[in-house]
Amino acid sequence: MRALLIAACCVLTCGGCTTLPSSDGFKWSNPFSKKDKPPEPYPNPVKMATTWTPDTLTSVGKTPTRGFGGRVFFYNEKSQPVPVEGELRIVGYAESDHPSAPPQVKQFGFKPEQFTQHFSQSDFGASYSFWIPWDADGGPQQRITLVPSFTSKEGKTIQGTPTAVLLPGPSEESLARANASQEIQVKRYSGPGIPYSPPTGGVQQTGYSGFEGQAVPTRPRSGLTTTTIPLGPSFNRRPGR
Repeated sequence: MRALLIAACCVLTCGGCTTLPSSDGFKWSNPFSKKDKPPEPYPNPVKMATTWTPDTLTSVGKTPTRGFGGRVFFYNEKSQPVPVEGELRIVGYAESDHPSAPPQVKQFGFKPEQFTQHFSQSDFGASYSFWIPWDADGGPQQRITLVPSFTSKEGKTIQGTPTAVLLPGPSEESLARANASQEIQVKRYSGPGIPYSPPTGGVQQTGYSGFEGQAVPTRPRSGLTTTTIPLGPSFNRRPGR
């Protein structure tokens, strides 16, 4: 686990971070955004704190998305919440059930001009609210670790505390059982396809045997069991003909 956290922290300092769009469509779909006007930013925050809540975002005409609603607080030297200005990066990775498999890593970024649009005044003071999409709704239950990092306009970087959040969903075992049950229900036995040929001669076929030359039992009468044996055309020929 410690190795994974170190790897996530290293990713924060590297490129490749996905910057979420700042279009009006994105702000409209963000259920945590508010239109509070941010006050004058504090230049040198000393620490940050985050809270995350799993949720599902549903928009008309779009696939429901699982993700996390987050609220971020920044504090000065007196542990007072203060507004800030800068760039926020969040790295999330999903733990795998297989120890040998690497974790699934996703990165999200908010540029300074985007970051200020997420300011909201809470009961605890200045804060910033974000929506982090993860995957399509209906996926299996996953434990996601989110690691935030903030770089102020002055160039000071603050590393946030990693937070493990459980993304609700069915367990992998229950999904496997459901898939197995589905496969059993759709399977149907299909016997060998043998074309039907009408009999020739005087003997009429009374039942389908499934295999040529196989005896076919008929319905018993008076406790006796009779058997009809299919015969070839040559049986009806009289001797000497």
